[in-house]
Parts: sequence; structure tokens; C-alpha cells
Amino acid sequence: MCKPLTALQSIRSALTLIELLVVLTVIGICVSLLIPALQSARGASRRTECASNIRQWHFDFPASPDRIRVNYCPDDPSAYGFFRNQMASKPLAHQATSQTFQFFEHAGGSERPLYDRSYHPEPASDPEVWFSDLHLSNGTTQREVRRFIDYERHIGGTANYLYLDGHVETLDAAVIEAWITEGHNFADVGNATPPR
Repeated sequence: MCKPLTALQSIRSALTLIELLVVLTVIGICVSLLIPALQSARGASRRTECASNIRQWHFDFPASPDRIRVNYCPDDPSAYGFFRNQMASKPLAHQATSQTFQFFEHAGGSERPLYDRSYHPEPASDPEVWFSDLHLSNGTTQREVRRFIDYERHIGGTANYLYLDGHVETLDAAVIEAWITEGHNFADVGNATPPR
């Protein structure tokens, strides 16, 4: 035979307001810890997709007949894609393929995106112009570089760079800024060796 519940037992079986608040607080803490991890994973995914897209330029993958080739960075709202390094066409570039940039992430400085094959680059897009004596003495080199290269596009202030040998590296914006401050033309043949 079951005993009837006393008043004290029925009160203890209910959920108190303090217990509810503790549970909600724990859930809130768990969610706040999870969100940055999810954002970081999402950012890494976009950076990897960007690296894949920029690497396709090295092999010049043809567009399949049923879809348009998409070669831009998912973190680039303007969808300019990637910017070809004019210095990579120098005669000695083939001797330093693992230390010479082929493509940068495009900052939109030129009038049309790179995939427009009829486009001829404007003189200001030449890295020798960026690192000219005039820009170095005026301190305007960084401004000129920023017009064409988005070197802090991804989460954490990084960007992807394609080398002439086909490998892609993710470099911190601080590396590029240090090179600019030193007047080191990182776009020149053999000059794109990041510090280890």
C-alpha cells in the first residue's frame, strides 16, 4: 500500500527557481564557449576553399561546359578573386619558383577582375612602382600595396599566396607589413620567403 506524500516531499520534488537559473547559466556558458570555436572552424573552412580556388589559377583549370568557373575567395565580398604578380613573368622567375609569388588575394585596385582576359593592368599595379624611390621616401608604399593586395582578408589577419611552383601558403599580415616597412619588395623574383 502506497503512503501518501507529505507536504515536505511534494515541495522537494519541484524544480526551484535557483536550480533553473543555474541550469540556464551552465547552458549559456557552454554556448558562449562553443560559438568562437564554430566561427574559427568556419573561417578555416573558407580559408581552405580560398586556397583551393587560388591554386586552380596555377593549373588554369578550364571551366566545365555546364558551370562557370568560380575562382574567388569566399571571404571577398567584391568577388574580385586573385591578383596576378607582374614580376612573376621576369626571365629568372623559373629559377626561384618556390620563392616567387604568382598570385595574391585581390583588393580590387584595378578596374576589372582578373578573369577578364581582355584586361591590361594599369601601371600602378606593378610592384616595382609600389616600391619605387618616390613611394618609399613618401611613405606611401603601404597605401599602394593595399590598393591591389588584401593581405589581411581572413580571420586572424592572414591571406593566401600562390607561388610559381604551385604551392599555397597562408601568411600573416604582420609579415607583409614588416616587409613593406623595410622596403623589401616581396613581389620580386625570389623575395617571397616568409620567416620560419
